[in-house]
Amino acid sequence: KKKKSRRGGPQRKFVEDQLRHHPAFRRMVSHLTGSRFYGYGVSEIVWERDGGKLLPVDLKNCAARRFGFRTSDGRLVWRDERMPIDGVDVRASYPDKFIIAQPYVNGDVACREGLVRLLMWLALFRNWSLSDWLQLAEMSWKPYRRGVFKKGASKEDVANLRNVLAGLTSSGVAVYSDAVEVIVEFAKQSGTSGGQEAHGTLFSVCAGEMSKAVLGQTLTTEQGRVGSQALGNVMNEVRKDIRNAFAEYIAEVITRDLIEPMVRLNFGP
Repeated sequence: KKKKSRRGGPQRKFVEDQLRHHPAFRRMVSHLTGSRFYGYGVSEIVWERDGGKLLPVDLKNCAARRFGFRTSDGRLVWRDERMPIDGVDVRASYPDKFIIAQPYVNGDVACREGLVRLLMWLALFRNWSLSDWLQLAEMSWKPYRRGVFKKGASKEDVANLRNVLAGLTSSGVAVYSDAVEVIVEFAKQSGTSGGQEAHGTLFSVCAGEMSKAVLGQTLTTEQGRVGSQALGNVMNEVRKDIRNAFAEYIAEVITRDLIEPMVRLNFGP
């Protein structure tokens, strides 16, 4: 075993004592984890002097909507209402005050980083396919109603025919004159002609793409056509790789923006 270095022992103990059971620390870590989706995550450090030490008594998470990107240089800035038009670079204006995570997720420019754009469209398409699918299912159990009026039918006959078609499904009873004809047909229940297969495929494709974007694979959330336990275990390693890499990144952010200021402000550079 390597012998542990005693260098920095008081500093390590100070940081450990302050953060190990800090009531807001776990909440802050969860908030920064969401930076994978927005492309950034910001938490504010509330410092308070206690016994000659500056302590991070609270870690307040900032909503993503309060920030944006400056058009001149693409930097992340605070853009609340009544802010300057270019926003405020909080890292430069308020050093040691904010914890800022901007992970490298999809390799795009900073203002388009994160998974939100991809997941938003897929979620909308999936919701649309499901709602449309449900409407189709509802219509499949109701007959299609077509009315034919004979040449010379009066406007009153046509209006009555429309009322008959509108009320036929709910009541099952229709009364009409021989000047019109009512045709009732039920939707086909099998095959792609009814649209079921197309909607189900789109629904599954959107779900699979969302799983791959977040987890890197699909077999830990659904079986798949050729899924097996062995293949699922292999795919689970992909999920763990993404999790571990992101955990290391969050650790680096916390070390840079929280632990380093804690040590420097209390023990010197």
